[in-house]
Amino acid sequence: MSDKVACMDVKFPLCAVATQDKKVTIYNLEQPQNPFKNFETQLKLQTRCISCFTDKAGYTVGSIEGRVRVEYINNTGSRFVDIK
Repeated sequence: MSDKVACMDVKFPLCAVATQDKKVTIYNLEQPQNPFKNFETQLKLQTRCISCFTDKAGYTVGSIEGRVRVEYINNTGSRFVDIK
């Protein structure tokens, strides 16, 4: 990993790992040797939590400032949600 792991979530076979340098790595646990995709979050501050969708189409990532970003793995779109 590029930095310390801040959080991770698994909904088999999807595994999402977020690091403290605001990077997210997606793994397919059926082939865990190589990362499936790497992303850098658009959040301003450090990552606090991550959660995979139950349908395995994407994940949500939250920062220490209370903002949440919804990301889809197939890149059909993303939506920014502010929960302050």
